[in-house]
Amino acid sequence: MLSASAARDLRGRRGEAWNRLPFSYYRASVFPVLLKFGPFTVYSFGVLMALGFYFGSLVSVKEFERRGGDGETLWNLLVWVFLGGLVSSRVLSIFNNPSAFFESPLSEIFAGAGFVWYGGFLGGAATAWLLGRRKNLAFLTLADCCALGLALGQAFGRVGCHVAGDGDWGKVTDLPWGVAYTHAIVGWSYPDGVLVHPTPLYEVAAYLALFAFLWRYRHRNPPTGSMFAVYLIGNGFARFWVEFLRIEPVLALGLTQAQWIGMALTAAGAIWLLRRGPAVNARATAVGLAALLLVVPLGGCDSKVGVSEGDLAPDFILQSADGQTRKLSNYRGHVVLVNLWATWCPPCMEEMPVLNQLAERYRDKGLVVLGLAGDDDPQRVRDFVAKSPLKFEVLLDSDGAIGTQYGITGYPETFFIDREGRVRDKIIGAIPGRAGGVSPQFAQRLESLLGG
Repeated sequence: MLSASAARDLRGRRGEAWNRLPFSYYRASVFPVLLKFGPFTVYSFGVLMALGFYFGSLVSVKEFERRGGDGETLWNLLVWVFLGGLVSSRVLSIFNNPSAFFESPLSEIFAGAGFVWYGGFLGGAATAWLLGRRKNLAFLTLADCCALGLALGQAFGRVGCHVAGDGDWGKVTDLPWGVAYTHAIVGWSYPDGVLVHPTPLYEVAAYLALFAFLWRYRHRNPPTGSMFAVYLIGNGFARFWVEFLRIEPVLALGLTQAQWIGMALTAAGAIWLLRRGPAVNARATAVGLAALLLVVPLGGCDSKVGVSEGDLAPDFILQSADGQTRKLSNYRGHVVLVNLWATWCPPCMEEMPVLNQLAERYRDKGLVVLGLAGDDDPQRVRDFVAKSPLKFEVLLDSDGAIGTQYGITGYPETFFIDREGRVRDKIIGAIPGRAGGVSPQFAQRLESLLGG
């Protein structure tokens, strides 16, 4: 098993040269709170979002004025677009997690984290269209001018996500630039030594590149709507690919909500450019066609959700209820039952005696039982373990990341993993049993894996 000290030692052996580089991000800390004045708190995410709005609006207004528009009119409109985007961003966040809203409505409405970008984008676009009509402003002209500001503003916003640690990070990685968001505003459930992909920074790079492209493209005076179409392509393309490095709930066909929206935006922008034909710059058209070919046909390429029989079990590193670090691949050579459960799940509670019996009965034959608790409050799990005599180890999957990675549909679910680390079977629901133990069929399946 990988102890915290061993993990730190392993990280140190990546090479001292990396440690001297300015982009060795795993050493960086996050700063969700910048200042406190009594009851007044200044959050880093809020500051960077405000900076993104200001500088994004500034370049949008400058472009609007270059096209002969009135800058003050656009400034006033953008304030309302920003507010409309904030409201719709929060609405989509609540829609994605209604249970948290019903548990504490005011906390969810006024929380300092949990904004959904695409919700804000759609709400802001709707606000711009409605107000633009009232002021007799052409929507596509507004969209073209705002394309610059959106790309730049998103780059600022993703820097805010990074320094605040608002949960947008990616999967566990051993790359030299991995990050441990130990002081994240949403909490950090990984044990010491675990690093993840800094996906907000990947998006920062993508949006700055998109901004640079649009900045040059505008001087070609493209047809109205073309700059916004290029923005849609760049935004959707970047988000689609970055999502593969995140652990997010799958919406359909193995793709997340953000990937489906990103595909729709990419397709809309590409189709717009292609329909404009020769009137659009050939480079922009080529970008649109390439993005369409790279993104849209991939909707079904990763359609498998979770893991299937014969797959190598996705590795994970989690903290146990007693504070130890555990890594799945360290149990190679054993048969492992990975049971995903939660304290609030009645079938899970009924299953505990069966798991106890299995752990005790087959321990000498090489069976390891790991119970991954999906409760969002780790202390609740620790309290349960302290009161319950469990014969197997309980690990904390507080953000449900491993459950999502394995594609579970609910609690409990159990995965059989053989001695080579491959998934051999899965049980949805409680382990089948009868009075005094498991069913003969289940025992036979388990014993066949154990070799006896």
